[in-house]
Amino acid sequence: MKLLKYKVLILTLIFSKVLLYSETPEEIIEKNVKARGNIDSLQNLKTFRIVGKIETEGTEFPMVYYFKSPDKYRIQIDLMGQSGITVFNGEEGWIVDPSQNIFNPQKLSALEVASIKPMLNCIFSFYSNMLIDYKSKGIKVDSLYQSTYDGKKVFNLAFTAPGNHHYTYTIDPNSYLDFFHTVVLGSTNITFKLKLMEFYSLNGIVFPRIIESKVDNNQRLTKVIIENIQVNNPIEDNLFSIP
Repeated sequence: MKLLKYKVLILTLIFSKVLLYSETPEEIIEKNVKARGNIDSLQNLKTFRIVGKIETEGTEFPMVYYFKSPDKYRIQIDLMGQSGITVFNGEEGWIVDPSQNIFNPQKLSALEVASIKPMLNCIFSFYSNMLIDYKSKGIKVDSLYQSTYDGKKVFNLAFTAPGNHHYTYTIDPNSYLDFFHTVVLGSTNITFKLKLMEFYSLNGIVFPRIIESKVDNNQRLTKVIIENIQVNNPIEDNLFSIP
């Protein structure tokens, strides 16, 4: 009897391993997209407004983040009574940053503009639909491989997006949700690492409540805590205009 149980256990482990390796990148992507939510809802995500806070080095700052399709972004952080603002309107961007003595809107340089969009895309990549019809967007799948994360087997999907940005999504083989992202941004070679936690569904889209991020090998951890999301409510274009 013990021998029979041992054989069943061995066969189960072998079969599970075969299943883990038998899926193609296309199959993993298809299941990942479905896990992220309703495809129509993902494709029709036109705007959202996030209210939450950013926590770093033991200090919390209130935050509001706006997105308007296809590529307008605004993140506003309350820095102890003063607002730090970063905006990209699809063509150019500007900042106000009291921590750097920038109290009036200052236009971003061409290099800063080239990096700001993928940086914001990276930090808030949970809403991204880049893997839907990914080939038509110029995205190239580089590899699919297995590793372990916290002692559990996971998929790692590596792909390259236009601008030579390199992404690796770590994907749970049970839920097919991507919960860890490693992103190397183009020519800057800046590396972001993000952990997505406490997923929930809203308007047919799966969002995380908490995003932890690190830049390069910096040990400083930044945590974004999402308290409220409003999806597809009108957002005026002038919110992204340079004053």
